[in-house]
Amino acid sequence: MKMNIERISKNKLQGYYFMPENAEELKNGIVITFGGSEGSSWINMGKSIADLGYRVLSLYYFGRPHLSRGLDLIDLNFFQDVLSFINKLENKSPITLVGASRGAEMSLILTNYFPEINNLILFSPSSFVFPGNKNRSAWTYNGNEIQATHFSTKSKIKKIIHRNLSWPDFFRKEFKTNKQAISIDISNFSGNLLTFSGSDDQVWHSAEMARLIEKASIKAQSVSCYEFEEAGHIFSNGLNNGGTFDGNAFAFYKSIQIMDKSLETWHSN
Repeated sequence: MKMNIERISKNKLQGYYFMPENAEELKNGIVITFGGSEGSSWINMGKSIADLGYRVLSLYYFGRPHLSRGLDLIDLNFFQDVLSFINKLENKSPITLVGASRGAEMSLILTNYFPEINNLILFSPSSFVFPGNKNRSAWTYNGNEIQATHFSTKSKIKKIIHRNLSWPDFFRKEFKTNKQAISIDISNFSGNLLTFSGSDDQVWHSAEMARLIEKASIKAQSVSCYEFEEAGHIFSNGLNNGGTFDGNAFAFYKSIQIMDKSLETWHSN
């Protein structure tokens, strides 16, 4: 599909805009992608979705001009600039967010402040609010820090001593015993929710957290959770992400196929 790709830098709107050239094939609404803690806009996923006939914004939420320098105290009001851009478009609804890892965590949190969000597609999601890189909150809204889970010094020392303890097992133990663990409130989201996770995720226990999200989505119009064997964190073959090369590749291609069907339903005329 022929595509116009534009780099966007307008205040806190930082990223890339994909616009299919053929207006007859253009689907309603817009899809927005957010990458993970690596600081990307997940532009490759944005291109994959745009090729299906959707307008796509692949956006940064830190590490770019007018945004937080790192994964700390990220002002979620940046999404107002995103909505201002979308409101100038024709057929601007529905709005679907596609988030990876910390981007999936943020996408869930955003639904508490922006009812304009209609659908969520989350890869390797978290059901908890994780801290930022400096052990403060990763997120703020209207100048207030969004309370995050904090791991005790005792827990961190145990992780250092027990080097064979994987990060997913560390997080399982922590969230089971930490009475101050902060879950993401998803109880008021009334749209559609789709999650993808790998059974061999070595970054955090995303498959289990996806089931917690499903259980907490009491008002959602629909919820579908997919877990893939031999797949790791966001189906990447990066170092220590988990899964096998073919397992991650299969999970990625299959998730695109499933996502295509869901988007077709949600964004139909």
